[in-house]
Amino acid sequence: MSSLCRRLVLMRITGGADDVEAIRRVHASFAGIPGVTRADAAQAIAVRVGDLDFTHVSLFEFIDENARQEYEIHPDHVGAGPEIRSRLEHIAVLDVM
Repeated sequence: MSSLCRRLVLMRITGGADDVEAIRRVHASFAGIPGVTRADAAQAIAVRVGDLDFTHVSLFEFIDENARQEYEIHPDHVGAGPEIRSRLEHIAVLDVM
């Protein structure tokens, strides 16, 4: 039986509005990857994990765990990694079913 899979990405963006917009644009483009049913980004109100503060969050939904695994190796996702990481101070990813 298939089960919806969700990914929460916590980010601390290092730059200003240009970096925020670039990350939102890239994450929104992930909605076009097969199996992705949601790709949203927002400014965080208050997110802290240990000593790390996060400024932004993205939420992704996948039709199932197989779709999430395929997303991981999809060329659009893999190719966007360097651009996104260059704009972040730190990132945390949580996948849940």
